[in-house]
Amino acid sequence: MKFRELCIEKYGSCQSLRLQFPASPGLVVIYGPNEAGKSTCLSAISDLLFGIPKQSLHGQLFGNELMRISATMERSSGELLTLRRRKGQSKTLTDETGKLVDEQRLAALLGSTDRAKFAALFGLNHESLREGGKRLLTAEGDIGRLIVEAGGGLRALVDKLSTLDRQASQLFAPRKSADRAFYQSLAAFESAERAVREGLRTREDYEQANSEYESAKRALAQCKQAQRELRERKLEQERLIRIVPMLAELDRSEEVLATFAALPSLRPAFVQEVRSALSVHKQATQSFYEAETQRSSLARKVEGLIVPPEWTTAEAQIRDITEKAKGIARQRVDRPNRERELATSEAKLAPLCQRIGVSVHTDLEPLMPSEIVRNQVQQLLAQGSELRPIIAGLESQISDDMAEISRLEQEQQNRTLAGQHQPFGVTASEFDSLPQQAATQQTKRAQAERMDQAIAQQVVALGFSQVSELRTLNCPDEAIIQGERDARAELETERLRQAAIVTAERIKKDSALREIARLRQGEEVPTEDAICAARSERAAAWLPVKQVYLAEDAQTILSLSLVERHRAVDVLEKQTHSADALADRKSTEAHRIAALAVAETQRDEAQAAIVSASQAGEALENKAALAVQRWKETWTAATDLEADLGRLKELARKRKDLLEAVSRAEGVKTECELLQAELSARLVSLTMAEQQLGLSADPQTSLSARVRSVHQRIAAHEESYRSHREAANQLSIRRSQLTKRRAQLDARLQAEAAWQTEWTLAARQLGLADQVSIAHGQEVVTAWAAADGVFDSIRNTRRRLARMDEDETALRQMLDDLAPSLGLTLPDDPVAAAHMVEEKWKAVAKLDGERNALRPQLDQRTHERDVRKHELDEAAHTLHMLRTEAQCELADLDAVASRYEQWAAAQDRHHQLAERVFSTGDGHAAAFYREQLGGRSLDELRAALQELEGDAQRLDQQMEEAAVRVSASLANLSQLQTEQVYNHAVASREQSAAELHQIVERYLDMRLAHTLLTGGIAFVRDQQQDPLIKRAGELFALTTEGMFVGVEADVDDKGNPVLVGKRRDDTSVAIDTMSDGTRDQLFLSFRLAHIEQYCVSAEPLPFVADDLLVHFDDARSSATLKLLSELGKTTQVLLFTHHHSIKETAQQLTALHHASFIDLRDSSLKAA
Repeated sequence: MKFRELCIEKYGSCQSLRLQFPASPGLVVIYGPNEAGKSTCLSAISDLLFGIPKQSLHGQLFGNELMRISATMERSSGELLTLRRRKGQSKTLTDETGKLVDEQRLAALLGSTDRAKFAALFGLNHESLREGGKRLLTAEGDIGRLIVEAGGGLRALVDKLSTLDRQASQLFAPRKSADRAFYQSLAAFESAERAVREGLRTREDYEQANSEYESAKRALAQCKQAQRELRERKLEQERLIRIVPMLAELDRSEEVLATFAALPSLRPAFVQEVRSALSVHKQATQSFYEAETQRSSLARKVEGLIVPPEWTTAEAQIRDITEKAKGIARQRVDRPNRERELATSEAKLAPLCQRIGVSVHTDLEPLMPSEIVRNQVQQLLAQGSELRPIIAGLESQISDDMAEISRLEQEQQNRTLAGQHQPFGVTASEFDSLPQQAATQQTKRAQAERMDQAIAQQVVALGFSQVSELRTLNCPDEAIIQGERDARAELETERLRQAAIVTAERIKKDSALREIARLRQGEEVPTEDAICAARSERAAAWLPVKQVYLAEDAQTILSLSLVERHRAVDVLEKQTHSADALADRKSTEAHRIAALAVAETQRDEAQAAIVSASQAGEALENKAALAVQRWKETWTAATDLEADLGRLKELARKRKDLLEAVSRAEGVKTECELLQAELSARLVSLTMAEQQLGLSADPQTSLSARVRSVHQRIAAHEESYRSHREAANQLSIRRSQLTKRRAQLDARLQAEAAWQTEWTLAARQLGLADQVSIAHGQEVVTAWAAADGVFDSIRNTRRRLARMDEDETALRQMLDDLAPSLGLTLPDDPVAAAHMVEEKWKAVAKLDGERNALRPQLDQRTHERDVRKHELDEAAHTLHMLRTEAQCELADLDAVASRYEQWAAAQDRHHQLAERVFSTGDGHAAAFYREQLGGRSLDELRAALQELEGDAQRLDQQMEEAAVRVSASLANLSQLQTEQVYNHAVASREQSAAELHQIVERYLDMRLAHTLLTGGIAFVRDQQQDPLIKRAGELFALTTEGMFVGVEADVDDKGNPVLVGKRRDDTSVAIDTMSDGTRDQLFLSFRLAHIEQYCVSAEPLPFVADDLLVHFDDARSSATLKLLSELGKTTQVLLFTHHHSIKETAQQLTALHHASFIDLRDSSLKAA
């Protein structure tokens, strides 16, 4: 897309501005001093494409409502688009006629480019150019960061990496710091843990307040339920009030329907069928009578036409006579012509009579020679006419041939003596390319040496002594290495996540253990297990007492002493008291028991999570170690050289590039050897040629001079040899011609003697003297040939006159035979008689034609009458069927149909009313509401509604009272809750633990995002590095005017891929050692390469630059203008400037048709 025109109205400080851009793409330099409107144009382009911002300051002078920006743009397809933009909330885009235009039409041009991306990628000024050069310096040559820095729209990735690092450091780091969120939450967790231990207290007051609050809530809920029920009753009552008028109207509709009870049951289509049938019957009756009237009239007309039968019988004879008479009439006209033709033909024979010496009245036809004789004479005359000129010509040609043969023989003898009668053996053109071939061979040799030196240096730089070691190295390619790097990064990320889980769960476990220890201090916790143990001990103490107490014999009773029995009783009492005390404390210390259970559960869950995460971490470490081991086993040689995967990947890439360079160098060497072999053979041929031509081989003479000398000598020799061969060929041709012509002359002389004998005999057959001339003989033969045709003409003319007489007689006989049967008296002239018969026949034929023409019409009218009769019968039958269905007479059929139509309308009205009741009554039929009414009137319903409204007011008052009680109890409960230090401490502890988990998760997410972004930058580098660096290098060489020949990838001291500039002497220059201006040029080269890539895959957008060359000297400015004109081949480039020197340089490019120039002072500009 490119701008063809830009118009600004009441925008910024410009009242009106109109810029016309050239139709051809390329660099457009827009010059203007300060305040001439450059900044206004720049802002207007962005506001036109993306809308005028709400807080725009460009409407302060003329007002926001008057701002207008319009432009005519041309798409890459050639389509023109004119748009106009105003300031507003929406619908601010129109076409040149003021018609609204959908923003999507402009979005189709912009694609995914928004205002920020357009400014970042397609907009550049001197400040952003210098800033870009500084960012290249801070990127330290890293290829991935350099590509995204220069890409404009991708630079946010680099900023995002820094942001992720900063945010992750704020969350967690191995070194403890009060500023990091993880340690802040950990401190809060430990503080809450202490508060939990210190804040344990009874919950009786809280439970009492909570009971009051629940009771008040139940009362309020009951009031709300009653209110809902009352509301439903009111709605039902209001619905009945609305339904009552509808039910009354429905009753009236049913009464109307009852008046149609006597109407028979008819089909819905009955009315339409009756109306249609009556109309069809009426139309059919009228059509039948019209058809019958037309048929009767035509029948009477046909009966009045009568034709005599004798004329019909004689039709064939009359036609024959008529045709015969017409032919005789034509013959009568032609007879005088034939008689004149006969006289003319007889006159043509008079000259022939004179030539052969007979009378003009003699019949020449018997004297005429045969055609064979005439042909023989004609041939002899032709032969005689040809022989004498041929003989004279052959005699002259023989004389010329003898003279030319003598001359050619003398010239050939001279060339033979000079050695020019044979070829030299070598063509002059064979040595023309010899100097160029020698130069090419030297160039190839130098190129091979340079390539060998460069390859040797690169091989040594990679740590190898020779290329064969590099070639045999078992090294994975870049894709395999990148896959291994990704797999290791994924394992490490997961291992870190499991380690973080272990850390968090250990903190949680320690907290739970501390809580368990605190809860177990003092008296034993009355847990279920403790109570069961106490009861077991009580049962054990009761067993000996029970045995003694229940013993039946005295021996068992006396088996224990009194002291032992007292001790057993004391133990039983103690165990019983202990078990009872534990059971009693179970209810009073329920909160302590619950807290202990929660703490033990947390401890167990944390321990299980620690074990699971530790096992997972160990498995991941083992998996990673196994992967590394497998990698080393698979690529032992490569990993021995470089264990780091990043540097190994760069090594693989350089190895691949270097092996490709070796292959290219070997190809150059092979080509050089072939050129050398061919050159040596050709130099030997050149020396031999010099010796043969008598040229001295001076070592000081250049190869080009030697080739020119040989070329001249060989060319001169070849020219002489060519003349020799041409002369030999001509001599052979002349000799052959001489022999042939002598033979031809002898043959012609013999033919002339034989002809003379034959001609004497032929003249006698024509009746001529022996010595008659060829000319006279030719005239006689011609005359006899013409006479043959005259004889035929005379015979044909006489035959035609005889046939004319015969036709006259035949016609007269035909008329005599026909006249009696027709009762006619005919004139004597047969032609006149035939004409009379013809006229009479035409009258009879006309009468018969009229009768025959009317018969089809009569048949058609009869058929139409029958069809109309059938239609009338069918219409009558239809009316009969309808009358039978309606059970009425035919005269009443229309009235019955009207009555049925009224019933249908009443039925529709009734259905509409029923449907209205159904829809108004929430889906219930009228019978349902009649049952609900129960005979109540409308007034009774309204009174009941008023009573319900009173109940609603009373219920509202009760709800207010219940709400007050709920609010008071809730306030009391809230007051108790604020005093519950224990509850708040537990909540704080749980919240702190949750925050710890969240911080760990966020930290892991950030580290994972950092890994993904780093991989993304590496992907951009891998995908765009080669084509982008190559194109940026070409542009960099152009803008530095050859000081640098390009840029290429290299590896820094840490093994990371970096970008360096390449000078003409093949030395490398790191980015941090470049001057500020050179870095700016490098940044601009990468930016323009990015823009070219964008324009290939999307609609090209104009590149807008503002005073881009402020910090450049004249040389750099000129080179950069050439660089922008190079971009202009891809998309439109708009360069705004106020510097006079840039204006002069741009005008020089304009003279070369490499740029266009616009002076804002000459444009249609009106400033405020």
